[in-house]
This record gives sequence, C-alpha cells and structure tokens, in this order.
Amino acid sequence: MKEKNVRYVFTFLAWVLMLLGVFLMVAQFIFTDVINTDSRKNAFLYGGIVVFALGLILLVACIVQKHDEKKQTSQKPSFERMSSASQPSSRPVGTYGDNYHIVHMGSRQTAEEKFNEIAKMDKTQFVIYVARLFGYKGYQVKFTPVLDNYGVDLLVEKMGVTLAVGCYLANKVLCERDIASIVEGSKYYHVGGAIAVTNMYFDRSALEFAKKEKMSLVDRNILAEDFMK
Repeated sequence: MKEKNVRYVFTFLAWVLMLLGVFLMVAQFIFTDVINTDSRKNAFLYGGIVVFALGLILLVACIVQKHDEKKQTSQKPSFERMSSASQPSSRPVGTYGDNYHIVHMGSRQTAEEKFNEIAKMDKTQFVIYVARLFGYKGYQVKFTPVLDNYGVDLLVEKMGVTLAVGCYLANKVLCERDIASIVEGSKYYHVGGAIAVTNMYFDRSALEFAKKEKMSLVDRNILAEDFMK
C-alpha cells in the first residue's frame, strides 16, 4: 500500500512537470512584453522542453512500475497465501484441462466417493485439495515451490504456529522412507513441526519414525473424520 501511494505521488509530480514544461514553452507567446529577446525565448523554450521531458520520463517509469506490479500479482509468487475459508465451498478441485475430478467440501459426497475422485488426481491437484481442507479448518496456507521444496508442499499457520505439510498421493501403504523427507524439509523452513498427509495409510515403520521425530500423520481415516466432514 505504501509503494502504491508513492507511485501516485510521483505520477502527480510527473503531470505537474509536463504541464509546467508546456507552460514554459508557450510562455513566450503569452508574455511577449517580458520575453522579448531571443535569448529569453530560447531559455524558456529549451527549459520547457527539459522540464516536459523529465515529467514524461517519470510518468513512463510509474506506468512501467504499475504494469510490473499487476504482472507479479497475476503470476503469483512461489509462496502464495490462501484465505482461510469460513464457509464450505462448492467449487470443485479439478485438472488443468477439461476433465474435472469433483471433490465437494462438506457432506455432498460420502468419504468413499471423495477418495475415489482423489485417486484420479495428480500430485498437484491433491496438494491443492489438501490446502483447501486446511483452509477450511481455519489455517492460513502457503504453497511452496513445485520444484526444490525439500519435500514440503504446504506451510500452514494457526495461532502463531507454522507447520510443514507433505502431501502423499499414493496407491500403497507408506513407510518411513516415503515420509522421511518432510522432516528435513521442516528444518529447512524453520517451522514448529511437520505433518504428513496421505489418501492411504502408514505402516509401523512410518508410525515409529513419526513418534521419534514428533511429527503428525494424517492417514485416510483421519482425513475422512477430521478434515472432510
């Protein structure tokens, strides 16, 4: 907001300089009694050109800056804040093409129907869906970069505590090796803990690993009971 106000000030200043420049250039025709020598006429003319040029350069710079701000907003940064949802949303999570995998928030589908649609998702779709689930529960959510994210797909924050979330879309039971990266990733992002979320289940090695590393596991059952209702 502060940068926006500064841009407005400079835009106003640019227009003032341009108008002043035009005034100086035409002053020789208005104040003929005062500006009655060639040297004075040239001084006002060239002075007006210089002032007008400065104003024009400043105006162009403000326009370019505004364009860059809009471009950055539309492209979205690597970490994107999502508003926590206060009401259930009926908007579906879908593919980036024409085929949508409909997973409704709330009770419009049974848990089994939801998991059937989740099984058709790709990793990106699953991450977006999990982000919506956390947002629905009152968390502030940030996406990490798609590449080189150290095994962390989301950063979720609530009541001043930030947690790293790894989303594991799977068709098998997950073991310790599958979820180990989330712990290192949580250290990289300097957060208060880690959560592994999956549409399947965790085996004993994963449970023991989570207990040792003091991380939380959200399997199919917990997802259905605590997040999907």
